[in-house]
Amino acid sequence: MFQEVGCAPADSLLSQVRQVMSSLHVVTYAQLTPELVVTFAAPDFSEALSAPVVEIAGQRLPDLLWEFAAMEGALTAVWQQETPIFTLERVNRARSDGRSRYFNFHVTRLQEPAFGLLFVAEDVTVWGTLAQTLIQERNDLSLLQSQLMRANEKLQQLDQMKTLFLSMAAHDLRTPLTAIMGYAELLQQSDARISVERRHGYLSVIRAQADRINRLVDDILNVDQIERGLLRLDWTEGDVNALVREIADILSFLMAGQRQTLQLNLAEGAIMVRMDVQRMQQVLYNLLSNAIKYTPGGGQITVVTRREGDTAVLEIADTGLGMTPEQIVRLFELYYRTDEARERKILGTGLGLFIVRSLVEAHGGRVSVQSAQNVGTVFTVWLPLAPSSPLSDGL
Repeated sequence: MFQEVGCAPADSLLSQVRQVMSSLHVVTYAQLTPELVVTFAAPDFSEALSAPVVEIAGQRLPDLLWEFAAMEGALTAVWQQETPIFTLERVNRARSDGRSRYFNFHVTRLQEPAFGLLFVAEDVTVWGTLAQTLIQERNDLSLLQSQLMRANEKLQQLDQMKTLFLSMAAHDLRTPLTAIMGYAELLQQSDARISVERRHGYLSVIRAQADRINRLVDDILNVDQIERGLLRLDWTEGDVNALVREIADILSFLMAGQRQTLQLNLAEGAIMVRMDVQRMQQVLYNLLSNAIKYTPGGGQITVVTRREGDTAVLEIADTGLGMTPEQIVRLFELYYRTDEARERKILGTGLGLFIVRSLVEAHGGRVSVQSAQNVGTVFTVWLPLAPSSPLSDGL
């Protein structure tokens, strides 16, 4: 049980305050009973409060300072001399100028002839402000380090992807160059047994492979322009159906080599779209060549065009390997290639579909993909019709 409350003389209390807190910057103090009731408070005690109080004497410390709520056990240990002192550090109080003031609250037992507990508030604003500044700077530094680490990881990933891209690009260039050099050597032979028809066939292969190299170079240049925000379009009106026939003719030799079947289901009449013809050729070339690469021998590729209101729709479907939902999510990322493509050593640089989406969006259109593994893939492109183009009823 606590002893009966008795108040110490003011001079005795002040003497003990000076003795106990001689090393501290004391702002205010108060005498408490063992039950934590304030029996005496210095005139400036209100500086330690979070809100003004009319009458301080007679109130319990936890009611005046919420920080001491549920601290009765710790303060009882001080009264019973189990603990010499109890301290709460860096208690924050708002100042009239909006800045913060920091206190350390100390509670210790009063010695005879005084009775009860001594509460002292120590002003540590300088140290508290410094600590808060250090914490904030440390947090800012930690955030900056985290951002730098993520940026460094992205740079490393980008560097790895570009290294992989250079390797794939070199491989993609070497293949058509080998074919060009081989057929050029054949043409250099003066052997009369090489027929005119065969020579024309050799020249067709050389031209097709040279065109393949040229398109790869165009892809690389396009990526650079897109990343730097320098992509410019040479606007004119062009027929989507005519572009499909042109690209299908260019790639026919690849489909023939794969024993693939191409089916064209093109809308009647011209489908006129305001476009950059060369850029749109790249879109169609990349989508169709992609279907060829990922469709096994003997498979089928279908190209469909139609009008839907004021929109031209182009679909390229294949019966190829297909993709998982996880792969579809990343499909249009720069340099992205599926694990299956690498394992099967399917040629590619990871540029084509990134360029497709970028160019289609630059034309005010959009592109989507539907796919299922071992079933096939369908790419759909929507482009706004040219103002002069006849509209349909959505058929």
